[in-house]
Amino acid sequence: VAINPGNSGGPLFNMNGDVVGINSQIYTRSGGSMGLSFAIPIDVATQVAEQLRNTGKVTRGRIGVTIQELTRELAESFGLSRPNGALISNVEKGEAADKAGIEASDVILKFDGKLVNSSSDLPRIVAATKPGSVVNVELWRKGAAKSVSLTVAKMPEEAKAEPASTKSNEIAGENVTRLGMSLAELNKSQLQEL
Repeated sequence: VAINPGNSGGPLFNMNGDVVGINSQIYTRSGGSMGLSFAIPIDVATQVAEQLRNTGKVTRGRIGVTIQELTRELAESFGLSRPNGALISNVEKGEAADKAGIEASDVILKFDGKLVNSSSDLPRIVAATKPGSVVNVELWRKGAAKSVSLTVAKMPEEAKAEPASTKSNEIAGENVTRLGMSLAELNKSQLQEL
């Protein structure tokens, strides 16, 4: 889509005039509309707005897995006719997927009745699921379909950055914040240079 820097936050329309997203950023080498643009899907924006109106905060679901793309070759090796689904490469111990019995090398085909066509679908579907919900997960394991029940966990809130003066560590004589940055006032020569 041809958008320009500065369009972030504006609507992204389809050819019928429907808002399908909110422009978020553009990658461009020329500085103009020639490049690749990114948008937040409108269904995600609508869910966020609804949560903010109802509760004042946004919560997202989490199941505790690492996924990878399911290639045609991998699908064939697992006995699947098509490379649809999300291949589980790792399951975090004690998390929702582990408690439900999901294992590494399982392929999730459906999550809460929603088709998982590619690995990129699963994080979006899980995040949009209300924490605490009990959902059915259809998966493929060792050549056979299997169904498990899973209780979706809550995505932990992002840690809030604190000023270096309240939370810092001494490393090599410098104050390093929890974000891993060392900060200092600019001296006169640095100010002139900048």
